[in-house]
Amino acid sequence: RHRLEGRNTLNRPGLLDNAGRLRKADGVLVRVPADAIAWNHIEAANESLHRFPVAPPRDGRVALVWHALATLTPERGRACCLLPRSAVEGSKGMPLRRHLVDHNLLDTVIEVPTCLHSGIQVPQIMLLIKQNRVITTTAFISMHCQPDLTTSYDVSGIERALQAWRQRQQAPWLRMVTQAEMAAQRYPLMAEAFAGAPPSARQAAAGQSARTQNQ
Repeated sequence: RHRLEGRNTLNRPGLLDNAGRLRKADGVLVRVPADAIAWNHIEAANESLHRFPVAPPRDGRVALVWHALATLTPERGRACCLLPRSAVEGSKGMPLRRHLVDHNLLDTVIEVPTCLHSGIQVPQIMLLIKQNRVITTTAFISMHCQPDLTTSYDVSGIERALQAWRQRQQAPWLRMVTQAEMAAQRYPLMAEAFAGAPPSARQAAAGQSARTQNQ
């Protein structure tokens, strides 16, 4: 069964059971709008839905990812979240980043080329989240390092990327990263920090990580 939640997901969740609790799902898809920042986080601090293991974030884009996590079944829940990269950068995204890594929920981070989603000009990342993961590494994929995907919609390039990802093969644009490596860099969710990005991109990612640490 598939259900679409069309209400105000954060302030007035629509998918509740008869007891007023969040319905759980094996699969959750979330596309976080770039402008979904403002929401009533103060009211959420007193809610009974238990969506936030930490204080509700001020940024609604971060809150939507927390909401997705709260709706996953604990046995085999899976979530795919497409969101602006800026939403999870800096100190505002630290509690979420740390939670995903420390609880071994973060399966894959993909930097999505703008050519694959029309109408979006801000940098986007896709988070693949899984409950009950066996492996403890995370796949970081920087598709900007694969030229045929950064300039046009190339199906064969996507297929190669999927094959390498399924087999967890190292590639110039894919690297398996340990929890210790992520913790050492303050939990960055930027593919450039780990995958085979050009040196300038890696230096920019390292600079962002250093700024986060100082915040």
